[in-house]
Amino acid sequence: MNKHLPLSVSSPFALIIFALLMLSTSTAHAVKPQDYNLKEGDLISAVFSDDPDVYIINDYGYKRLFLNPEIFKFYSHLGGFASVKIVTPEIRDAFVTSGLFRDCENNDQKVYGIQTTGEDVATLNWVNTPGAQAVTDDPDFFKKVFCINNKEFSWYPRGSEFRSVREVPNYSRRRGTPTPTPVFTATPTPYLTPVPTPIGSLSFSQSAFGFSYTQGGNLPANQRLTFTNTSSTPINYSISVNNQPAWLNTGYATSQLTAYPNQPVGLGAAINPTGLNPGTYTTTITIIGGFAGSPFNIPVTLTVVAAPSPTPTPTLSITISNTTDWLRNPTFLAGDYYHILTVTNTSNKTLKSCYTFNGSSGCDTGNYSTNFYGTR
Repeated sequence: MNKHLPLSVSSPFALIIFALLMLSTSTAHAVKPQDYNLKEGDLISAVFSDDPDVYIINDYGYKRLFLNPEIFKFYSHLGGFASVKIVTPEIRDAFVTSGLFRDCENNDQKVYGIQTTGEDVATLNWVNTPGAQAVTDDPDFFKKVFCINNKEFSWYPRGSEFRSVREVPNYSRRRGTPTPTPVFTATPTPYLTPVPTPIGSLSFSQSAFGFSYTQGGNLPANQRLTFTNTSSTPINYSISVNNQPAWLNTGYATSQLTAYPNQPVGLGAAINPTGLNPGTYTTTITIIGGFAGSPFNIPVTLTVVAAPSPTPTPTLSITISNTTDWLRNPTFLAGDYYHILTVTNTSNKTLKSCYTFNGSSGCDTGNYSTNFYGTR
């Protein structure tokens, strides 16, 4: 007599069905930025609709909302409102809104869910559930996690912990508290520290830039370092310069960039010290992203040296004097006198001088005197 096996996790057939269901769930809403001529890190807004809010999209088909203009200003490196791409409401809504955040700037491994409590205000709530359970509850859990910087992370007050991914409410800036997704009754499990979001690794060829310039001299050559993603997954990152000084010519992209596995990325630096006084000037290039050690600071130092003092031109002091009458040569006519040529080297160099006078000539070094006969 044939017996039917129960559909449970112990059945291979059940495991296949479960995997297919999970795959179906994780890809049901999958869109790609390139489907709409967009790319990861783009800012979008359906500004002419009833929802003019600004979002940023990722490569997995999700978007996050900038809750208010103050938070948006924390990300000036994205280019501000001038960089927002206008899209239709249909394109905006094709990207599912996520309210899962992580403070990548401080490398905080915890994932937080945001809960709006009113217009432009919200709390951050730690999603205190094991990572494996989070993926079971939502296979796309880690794809929905957006990195935020420490300024935004510190801006939110803290709310009570969420004990399940299912408790994280839908994220919007509409007035009032959103209704949470219903929580299904399940057997309680111990709550451990969440499994960390996968973090990549970047290897840098050098950790600093140093330039030296002497006033009036040639400009220092441009410098370049490289960094390589040594992990197996792409790493998103952004570049910023601390109080961008006029003497550092960078031209770095301000949008979110991507370092792909085993592909070196170049980062150059050039200086323009025109008008700078002698001294030492410093700034920092910062790379922030989903990699261990983020943010990575690259110090840039410029030393300006005063132009050297010009070398003085060697000089000679030459005098020609007439003697008194008692030195007059008696063989000459009246009015003829001794002439004394005195040459004095007033420099710190050895000089050779030559003279020609009334048919007499000679050369010598150092200081000397020579007598000549001639008329006054």
